[in-house]
Amino acid sequence: HGVTVTVEAKPLADVPAADLAVIPAATIGRFAAAGKLLTLPARVREGGHDLKWVSINEAYRVVLAGWGSDVVGLPVTGDGFVLVYRADRFADPVHQEGFRRYPGTAGRELAAPATWEDLADVAGYFAEADKKPTLPPIPADAGKLLTQFYQIAACYDRKGMTATEATKAGRTGVDEAAFGFQLDIATGTPRLAGPPFVAALEWFRKTKPYRPAAASDDAVAALANGPAVAAVLSLADLARLRGSTGELPKPFGLAPLPGSRSYFDPDGKAVPVPGRNAVPYLGAGTTVGVVFRSSGNADAAWDFLADTASLSGSLALLANDRRGYGPFRTEHTDDGRELTWIEHGLDAPRVRDLVKAMRQHSAANAGNPTFVLRTPDQSELEASLANHVRASVTGDIPAADALRHAADDWTAIQAKTPEAERKKWRRAAAGLQ
Repeated sequence: HGVTVTVEAKPLADVPAADLAVIPAATIGRFAAAGKLLTLPARVREGGHDLKWVSINEAYRVVLAGWGSDVVGLPVTGDGFVLVYRADRFADPVHQEGFRRYPGTAGRELAAPATWEDLADVAGYFAEADKKPTLPPIPADAGKLLTQFYQIAACYDRKGMTATEATKAGRTGVDEAAFGFQLDIATGTPRLAGPPFVAALEWFRKTKPYRPAAASDDAVAALANGPAVAAVLSLADLARLRGSTGELPKPFGLAPLPGSRSYFDPDGKAVPVPGRNAVPYLGAGTTVGVVFRSSGNADAAWDFLADTASLSGSLALLANDRRGYGPFRTEHTDDGRELTWIEHGLDAPRVRDLVKAMRQHSAANAGNPTFVLRTPDQSELEASLANHVRASVTGDIPAADALRHAADDWTAIQAKTPEAERKKWRRAAAGLQ
């Protein structure tokens, strides 16, 4: 297309002539708020365009690629996370019987954990049976640690709804309520000290005895070489687990990310749910293509991104299984789309399990997801939060105390920017003027 492209792995200041960049969705606010991005041309959103704009899931095309009422980017990759577990060990009759007798399981069957609480029970049982750690180490990388933390907190933060249920409840799309996750949209008050986040951090503290002492980002090694019996992996990590053979070893099963057994209502009261309460946390694995106002080839740059985000372009990216790109279009997880995922080295049953996992933890079926923080001060805020989360998990600081300190730090960081400006950021991140 004759455009110059950069990826944010290299500082943008070092490539001032770039027409476009592919950036993490969490960082879009720092460029959009500074007025550096062009809006997506109307012609690209027209019904006859090959992009097929309305087939991109609303959470990606309106929210994660938007700022205020403007669309300032196009999704290039979506979120792809899956629970991987040792199906062979779960099926062992000895462990089936042992788990039924394990305290707190109430005779439940040993199966793929449907909730975070189930995962803690499974890890506790195997840790007692094996006399060794049964979960991967706490992530050493701050971003990976917070992704797991938010994935758990999201399930406690609100009642999970399908898109159909949300419509019946009078919610016609992603709205302001979806952004009252880390921050209160109206006041800017950090919500970190609230029950959903405290519950998530307490889960980490509860599972600490079932993990190796040293932090590490290699959950794949913990599964492949033992002793972990289950782990949440990105699709890129799943490709690494397959190894040189290109096929996922038979012992491993795939399941959707866990939900929770309850959620907290606006008054902070725990509300039990039958089954599982699953609420996606979106944006952690998302990258967005943006075009700069300084571009001398803006039309060509948008055409390049539209080709990439189109059905044919995005399917080609998904087929590059070693990269681990996640879905962001409705077609990516449609029934009958299993061939899209065949390159992930899975037999037919596990291809179906993977598609099910992608469908359940994606925007396609979610009526009220949660999102990454996208305000321009996002990196400073989350660096502070990661320090407090890690200090609580690895030390003796109670979850409630650690998160209260984190909320105080966020308030101090936010105070560096006038409230009027911060309010614009919060509303823009929520798709509001």
